[in-house]
Amino acid sequence: MKNKLNILFIVTSLHFGGAEKHVVTLLNGLSRINSNFFLTFLKEDDSLLPQIKKDRLKEILFCHISSKLDLSCIRKLAYYIDSHDIDIVLCTNQYPMLYGVLAEKFAKKSAHVLIIFHTTLLMAFKDRLQMFIYRSFFKRCACVIFVSKNQEKYWLEKKHLPVQKSIAIQNGIDIKHFEFQLDSDQRHQLLQQLNFSNDDYIVGLCAALRYEKYHIDVIDAVAKARSKGVDVKFLIIGDGPERGNIERHVSMRKLADAVVITGFQEDVRPYIALCGCMVIASHSETFSIAALESMAMGKPMIMTDIGGASEQIEHGKNGFLYEKGDVEALTNYILQMSSKDLREQMGQQAFKSVREKFSLERMLKKYEDLFQNL
Repeated sequence: MKNKLNILFIVTSLHFGGAEKHVVTLLNGLSRINSNFFLTFLKEDDSLLPQIKKDRLKEILFCHISSKLDLSCIRKLAYYIDSHDIDIVLCTNQYPMLYGVLAEKFAKKSAHVLIIFHTTLLMAFKDRLQMFIYRSFFKRCACVIFVSKNQEKYWLEKKHLPVQKSIAIQNGIDIKHFEFQLDSDQRHQLLQQLNFSNDDYIVGLCAALRYEKYHIDVIDAVAKARSKGVDVKFLIIGDGPERGNIERHVSMRKLADAVVITGFQEDVRPYIALCGCMVIASHSETFSIAALESMAMGKPMIMTDIGGASEQIEHGKNGFLYEKGDVEALTNYILQMSSKDLREQMGQQAFKSVREKFSLERMLKKYEDLFQNL
């Protein structure tokens, strides 16, 4: 009897994103179970690969798929399951699940196929059409892992997603990594670089500049708050395809002196540290890791009440929740957060929430227990 589990992770790619960061966290953190880890890329982008500890991976396989359904890749994966005696095939989202399920079907060896499902709302018609196809593959998985309790309820009760077994394992983060503070000199220097002052009330948003993140809602809310006499500044941490549209909206709102875009930052902590509170304005979000990271740094959150936000935020205690697209409500909460005392009080509660509910250790133990029970 072999004494190690062989676990194959399948990802579309490891570009910068929440689901991809989650894979890196699992690979670096899973240690209680005696396992060998293998990683397969369907596509080329391996941007986050350097963040994976070198001793954590037994082997990496690049499939270089040439079409939506690449039969040569499926055959390659089936052979890989057999030749490496794979016990668990762990897929990140639907597209890798398609390959994992088909490869296991054609392999001689039986393996448990699992999917970590990071999606709740499907905004594009193409995504909804693809989901119609993927539904039959979900029920072929040994377990569907949701990252939010609200998400699990939505898909099982409202959308009647067919599954053999499901479990909700909420995201967790390395709290110690976010026990970070800037000294006065570092703070002053960074504020100068951003053309902010030490007394500025800064609202931050840390996310890729993508359409569904709705940075524009925050820009509109900041403009409204400033029109009511609160000199709020907006720090956008990140970069992405919507940058041009966001910059044009800033210009249209005449906020060039109040809004700064940092561009991509390898380490976001110094920028979060400058902010009085953080905002997640997304119209599509399942369980925000960025929110947990900000909360671990003692920052209260203003978040759209979608996905697992209500599992993270207790309204009025460690932050505020509002209906997506409600710029008036967002403006009101930005105005309320201008109180330094309120920010400090809610920030302490935000840190307490993460420490008690969303630690990395808590998340990893649930994954390890699941793998061992299989």
